[in-house]
Amino acid sequence: MLRQLQKITATVAVVLLFTACSSLRASSIAPGTSIGPPAGGLVPGGVLVASVTNANYTLTDVGSNVVGTGKYSVDVYSPDIGTGFTTFVVKLAVTLGDVGRISLSNFAGFTTDVFFAGPGVNASSVTRTASGAVVGFVFDPNVLTAGSSTGQLIIRTNSTNWASGSMSIIDGGSQDVISFSPVPLPAAAWAGMALMGLIGGHKLRLSRRLQA
Repeated sequence: MLRQLQKITATVAVVLLFTACSSLRASSIAPGTSIGPPAGGLVPGGVLVASVTNANYTLTDVGSNVVGTGKYSVDVYSPDIGTGFTTFVVKLAVTLGDVGRISLSNFAGFTTDVFFAGPGVNASSVTRTASGAVVGFVFDPNVLTAGSSTGQLIIRTNSTNWASGSMSIIDGGSQDVISFSPVPLPAAAWAGMALMGLIGGHKLRLSRRLQA
């Protein structure tokens, strides 16, 4: 049991090290902040574990009038190459109307690094709510118009798990569509890491006593 916990802790440490190094090249966004256009440089890797591909969306206004249509895709890669964590990739193509914002949730409690990979239109800025739950790609003043499409809008998290989530497509009307989101480590994994910390601390104190 002890050896298994040691292996788990060592793996987590390596993952965190890779994450810290790779985040230096990322556009990190903290809760309650906004940044400019997300940086390039990340190619989604790992295993494609879930996807929504070329799904239709329809934007309606308060009078139930159709003001926009198009297609969107969301892919989930886990574990991502180099980090072991989970990455979400969004693409959207506009057929009718405009799109000014694409918002995804729920990212509360996770670190989020955002990237862009072309070809296609990049977001002009990225926002995150104070709770950290909603990450939004903003296309303003250059909204997405009919016939245009985004590149890959990428959110890399420090989660090793994922589940169903939601995404909102907005401009003059809106629609909430099926997407994906990160979920915390199982309680057993956190308990194992905490136990390893206690064991490590005990061994260090014992070693110091023997050396004294």
